[in-house]
Amino acid sequence: MDMTGRFMDAREALCAGLVSRVVPQGELLGAARELAGQILSRGRSPSGLPSSR
Repeated sequence: MDMTGRFMDAREALCAGLVSRVVPQGELLGAARELAGQILSRGRSPSGLPSSR
């Protein structure tokens, strides 16, 4: 991580491996929902969240 406190934009964070994907702001909610669906489809609770089963 950058320890200087300097702002890092999305592309730089992607190049540094701090994020796995960058999407336009208008597509953010859809991309987040898609990722949540992928996590939930694995049939287990995400770490730190109790199972609702």
